[in-house]
Parts: sequence; structure tokens; C-alpha cells
Amino acid sequence: MARIVYGVMGDSLGHVSRARAVAEMLPGHEFLFVGGFKVSDLEQEGYRVVAVPVLGTAIGKSRVSVAGTIAGTLRILPRLSTVIKRLAVLMDSFRPDLILSDYEFFTPRAARMSGMSCVSLDNQHMLTHCRVLPPSGHRISRWMTTGVMRLLYGSSSRYLVTCFHSLEPKDPRKTEVLPPVIRKTVRETPSSTGEHALVYLRGGLPEGLMTAFRKMNRPFVIYGSTKRTMTVGNLTFKIHSDREFVRDLASSAYVVCNGGHSTISEALYHGKPVLCHPVRFFYEQAVNGHLLSMAGYGEMPSPGDDWEVNLRTFEADLGRYRARIRGGKFLGNEIVAERLRELISFHVHKSRRSGATALRKTSS
Repeated sequence: MARIVYGVMGDSLGHVSRARAVAEMLPGHEFLFVGGFKVSDLEQEGYRVVAVPVLGTAIGKSRVSVAGTIAGTLRILPRLSTVIKRLAVLMDSFRPDLILSDYEFFTPRAARMSGMSCVSLDNQHMLTHCRVLPPSGHRISRWMTTGVMRLLYGSSSRYLVTCFHSLEPKDPRKTEVLPPVIRKTVRETPSSTGEHALVYLRGGLPEGLMTAFRKMNRPFVIYGSTKRTMTVGNLTFKIHSDREFVRDLASSAYVVCNGGHSTISEALYHGKPVLCHPVRFFYEQAVNGHLLSMAGYGEMPSPGDDWEVNLRTFEADLGRYRARIRGGKFLGNEIVAERLRELISFHVHKSRRSGATALRKTSS
């Protein structure tokens, strides 16, 4: 049995869902999770969790709040050194065989302080460690996002990047690109093609999009924009329920979402074309939408486009998108698990060799 420290960004469900899926893929190993906010949910499932502050992204009114994000980071700054030292001491006592980080700030730094290496496992590092043709019109958000990532999240020794689209790593010696990790609930839900479209938009539903939905001859099931379940005409608003959300996704005709990696990957796993409406100034989502369009799995309309026209054009091309999706690879669970098992074996073997060398030196 290996001991694994796993730092997880806790500001959204996607990171936590991936971490849970990875832990389920590696039964028999001992996990120590590090993170805040939604990472605490793992404690209820029997995992040990160490709480740390979260350097998250503030979102409001369908756009990234730069001021809110900076303010949140500034509140945490005075505690950075203390948290890193506390984690380093914990790692020294836990003696992990593998340290993972899913876009978590403190874990790689604590690992480095303890003289250990950390493996990054996330989708965000495609922005800095892969050759990606950037979408037009996002120069400022690109510069800010990649700059912050290199400054705050560039401390790992190796990067495993999950992506629904094939990408070339800039340095294959340090970076590997793997298919997405799909959580158990999604894998176990059967696919079908119903009449409704699933809508999941974080940070609010633009009025122009609502108007376009009302004009379509199709029901829309909408998550992320209400605190109670209700139906108004062809629009059904639902409060979040994970199992119901997955059932609605798996049985939908297509998906409308901001551009989060997890939602796109789960939609593609079930063969659903995706129409992206990225949160403004959220560069990663814009890149995901751009990659989606390039692959022919869906579309990302340009800002200012007529949403009704976009929807009708998108629906007319559903057959083409579905055909393209059938040729994709969207389930990387076993590939990722095997890679992690190899890394565990390597680090365990390395530790035993180091221990044997130290023992020989002590004996002599």
C-alpha cells in the first residue's frame, strides 16, 4: 500500500470530482487530501483531509471578477509561509510515496521544502505546458492567466495534463497529455438522445440567451441559475442534484455550458455536442471552447453574436458534431491510473534504494 498526498483546488466541483475518481481508481492506497472549500466533502467519504486556504477565481455576473480574485489572494498572503511550513512538517511525518497536485497552490511548495517531488495532474496546465493555438480576442486574459499560473502553479516537477483534444507538450520529458478522467456516476449512467438540451452556466444566465431559448422549439433543462426547481414555458430550472444532473446530461440532445473542462468532457463521453458560452475573462474556458470548435465537437460563438441564430445554426449541425465525437477518446481513467501506478512504483523503488544506501553508510 502506497501513501499519497493529494492537493486539490477546492473552488469548483471539477477538481474534487477528478480527485475522487483518481482515489477510486487506486484502491488499497492511503490518501491524504489537502485543500479547502469543496475538498472537505471528501472527509464525509472516509478520507483524511487537511484544510488549507484556497486561492480561487471569483466569478460574478457571467465574468471573472479580477478585483475579487486579487482581494481573495491578498487576504491569504500573510498566512502563506505558515501554511507551507505546516504542510511540510506533515509530509515529513506522513512520508508519502507520491505527491499529487490538482491545481493546488500549497502542496508543491511544501513538497519542495521537504525535498520531495510533486506531480501535477490537472487540465489547466495545457495553457502553459502544451502547444495551443490561442483564440483571438483574448490577449489580455491570456497574458494574465498564464503569468499567474507560472507564478503560483508552476512548482511541480512533472505535469500530467488531461484534455479532450489531442495536444503536443512543449517538453515531453516533463509533460504528458492524457484523455480525461471521468467520474463513476457519469460512467455508470446510460446514454440516450432525448429532446431536451442541458444548460449549465456558472455565474448567471444572460438575458439574451434566455430569450433565444424561449424562441426554440425544444425544452431546456437549466442548472446553475436558480435556488428552486420550477418550469416556465419550455424552460425548466433545477437546483443542483448530482445524480439528476448526470441523468439529464446523458439523455440530452446537446449541452450548453460555460466551457469548464469537466462538463465538456462528460458531455463528450456521452456523445453530446457542446455549445460554449465562456465566462468573460476566463481564458481557460475560452481555450476549451476554441479546442472544441477546432475538433468539430461543437461551437463557441463570438461575443456579440445573435444567440438565436447561433442556436439554430448549431442545431442544424448536430449530426456532424455527433459523427466527429464518435471518433474521439474521452475516457482516460485506466491510462491515468496505470501512469500513476508506474510513478508510485518508481518512487517506492527509489526510496528503498536511498534507504538501503543510507543503511549501508550507517553500518560502515
